[in-house]
Amino acid sequence: MISTYKEIGEVLEKNEMPPKKFLERFPDKALSDDHKQLLLDWSKKEAEALVKGM
Repeated sequence: MISTYKEIGEVLEKNEMPPKKFLERFPDKALSDDHKQLLLDWSKKEAEALVKGM
């Protein structure tokens, strides 16, 4: 489960989410910098909470 949260962060940092094919069709659905940061913070917090709970 921890690796899933880390992978979410990696995908966001590499700008692979949403996928390019999706954005070609729906360019208005790109993540804003604020939304991207919100998701990065969330995934990091969840991964840290899981580590503490072990």
